Amino acid sequence: MLWYGVLLALDAVFDVREDRRTKVKIDVYLDAISERDEALAKVVDCGCDIIWVYIAYDGIQSKPICDEGIRMANEIIDRCEKMLQ
Repeated sequence: MLWYGVLLALDAVFDVREDRRTKVKIDVYLDAISERDEALAKVVDCGCDIIWVYIAYDGIQSKPICDEGIRMANEIIDRCEKMLQ
């Protein structure tokens, strides 16, 4: 659910989906993000690995890694919120 929240924030700012029911590869998001905010693109790229791959898919049980994933998700969501204002 954490990655889903990140995707909702990204979708609110970056119009990359043709249809809300289709999946979008992370590279499409990264291309759109890097055009506006290169620093955010780096956080999203790393956040994808930590939040989606390590935490959600692999089910890593390391608290420091999970804490970093939550921190990155909050950073992404907060920056998207500022871009909307």
